[in-house]
Amino acid sequence: MKTTRWLAVAVFYAERVLGCLITPIETQQRALQKGPMMFDTTSDANQFAGRTTLSSGSATVVISTTVVNSDSLIFHSREGNANVASGTNRVTEVKTISAGGYFTLGTEDGQAIPRDTTLMWEIRRSS
Repeated sequence: MKTTRWLAVAVFYAERVLGCLITPIETQQRALQKGPMMFDTTSDANQFAGRTTLSSGSATVVISTTVVNSDSLIFHSREGNANVASGTNRVTEVKTISAGGYFTLGTEDGQAIPRDTTLMWEIRRSS
């Protein structure tokens, strides 16, 4: 109990007297942001993040959105690791970008995948 009180006093001193704001490591802090980034991934014409399925037997999937530009940064990854464990691991990449219309994600080698795979993606503007 004494250790907890001493720690509380030390934190109060650091925050108030020294002006050191103590926050958890996982809390992101930027100019107007405090906390984890969250956004809606519902399907919309101006969607900038979401999840899509690369269907079994297909090598590509098209994502329609008006916010993509030819110089956009598109971050993407697979959801979960089920495909890696089953031996059907394929590297995915951005295949094409049509500014203001859509972009295409697909397997690097152009080979169709044998299982449905959920891909998560996010677009960041570079200019």
